[in-house]
Amino acid sequence: MKKLYFLLLSISLTLSAWAQAPEKMSYQAVVKDASSGLVTNQKIGMQMSILQGAEGTAVYVETHQPTTNSNGLVSISVGTGAPTSGSFRDIDWSKGPYFLQTEIDPAGGTSYTISGKSEIESQPYAFHATTATTATTAKNGLKAGTKKGQMMFWDDEAWVKLDPPPNGVDANLSIRDGQLAWTKVEVAPKYEIGLNNDLGGYVFYVAPDGLRGLVAATKDQSEGDVTWNNAFSLVNNSANHNAVGANFTDWRLPTKDELNMMYTKKDAIGGFANYYYWSSTEFGNSAAWTQNFNNGGQSNYYNFFNTFRVRAVRAF
Repeated sequence: MKKLYFLLLSISLTLSAWAQAPEKMSYQAVVKDASSGLVTNQKIGMQMSILQGAEGTAVYVETHQPTTNSNGLVSISVGTGAPTSGSFRDIDWSKGPYFLQTEIDPAGGTSYTISGKSEIESQPYAFHATTATTATTAKNGLKAGTKKGQMMFWDDEAWVKLDPPPNGVDANLSIRDGQLAWTKVEVAPKYEIGLNNDLGGYVFYVAPDGLRGLVAATKDQSEGDVTWNNAFSLVNNSANHNAVGANFTDWRLPTKDELNMMYTKKDAIGGFANYYYWSSTEFGNSAAWTQNFNNGGQSNYYNFFNTFRVRAVRAF
């Protein structure tokens, strides 16, 4: 029979939201043969023992029969197997240190030929809060030298401790080049109605999710009145914008509805003349809609003959 090995990937503690004593520990390992080949898609037998002390008494023993995946990975939850001795929930975690002993039968039975042992280093207060009256370990019930939520992983040379992310920081656990690391979850900014120079002008519409909206330039893009056909060439000319608006090249004519929204906030946006402004919405083949910024009326005019003002918008 080939000699087999297993590589411990992680032991993580699963706690309830109410900080009660845990019901399980997540455990992962990669099983390899004597030639370092992966043992894949194979049912194996496992016996998990929690020892009080490195050579101490087993306070809890259970068995599993998981199947390795295509990468040789096996995943189980200690505390959910078939108990053969003791009770996982009755372990007094304040009386550590505790060690997890793993025994494997690659044939799927109970003739365990592979054995390994690792210390359960992080013992959150919740582990012994229901059994200990006086904490004899470090502050918050942690073993000295560890932190609440700390993890360990094997980097092919040694066990490496990974601290939890800082309080109040949302982060995802990722693997890169065999190393575990926390990646901060970037939260998209929420926008509000008002002047926003970072967006190039005045935000006059924000979607319900606060992430998308419309910005109006704070000055006209036409010095006087122009035809509709000529209006399109003016909106993205940086010379027709102020300093913040010139930073963007996605300005366009507003639609008929967008122009009306701009009219309702014309005083806040500022710089409008009491005259007609072109929209991009066509009326038939030779006309387009306009908005009167004196009284708010909308009407259509010939796009090749009539001349009106231009004010650009952009979406974000």
